[in-house]
This record gives sequence, structure tokens and C-alpha cells, in this order.
Amino acid sequence: MIGKYIEQLEDVGDLILYSAEVIKQVYKIPLGTLKKIMRSFPRMHSNRHKGNFEIYKQVPIVANFGKYAMEKPGYVEVDYVEHNGGNSSGTFAITGVYTDIFSQWVVRASGLGKNLRSVEGIDKKVHQKIFHPIVHYHPDNDKRF
Repeated sequence: MIGKYIEQLEDVGDLILYSAEVIKQVYKIPLGTLKKIMRSFPRMHSNRHKGNFEIYKQVPIVANFGKYAMEKPGYVEVDYVEHNGGNSSGTFAITGVYTDIFSQWVVRASGLGKNLRSVEGIDKKVHQKIFHPIVHYHPDNDKRF
């Protein structure tokens, strides 16, 4: 991938300060050496909420989601998969994966874009395929929910 990254950096003009010889040397760096270099960088983690922080004050967080999930169906884990090829800009397909924790029943539905209309459409399709009422969603704090 290093070649692709160098091409992208050259395309946007971020490598104008480096000679062609230095760039050639970068192509020759072994993968193990790159991994060692990357480990020396500090990891950037943020514990802050993304998006609209006020929503987290209004929506109760269920810390014991699994407590009742093993007693009866209806406790559904919701995950979204983005089919964007690694680039989240523009419009791309998403798949909603709804898994009932008790029965392990999995339902998938897809939509175009990660907007409210698309997510509502996915949710509507899923409800047509689930055989029991949903008691509680667990969306892993996904902003779309």
C-alpha cells in the first residue's frame, strides 16, 4: 500500500519538499521496519462523544442489555456495515444487521446512504422479517440510532 499512499501524496502536492531519491528509498522500507516505526508513534484515543453530545443526556444508556436477553426473544443487537470501499464521503450502500440475542435470529436489510430515510427503510424491512416483537434495541451507540 505504500506505493498507493505515495501516489496520493504526490497527487495533492504533499511530497514537493522531498527529492525523488528519498521517495525511492521509502518504497524499499521493509514491512517489519514500518511496523516498528508505527509502534513508536503515540496512539490517539478520544473518550469524548462524537456528534451531538446533548442526545447522550436524553437517551438512557442500558448497561445491562444482556441481563434479560437470555430469558426471552426481543432483545436485538443492531449493527450497520458500510460498503464504501474505505471512503465515507459520498453515497454508498449500508446493510443493517439485526441479531436477536436469545434466538440468534439474524435479519439483514440494505439501503443507500446513511441518512435517516435509509435507516428507517432498513428498519421497516427488518420488522417484516422478524417473527417476534422487539423489546429493546442495542445499537452499540451508533449515531444513526
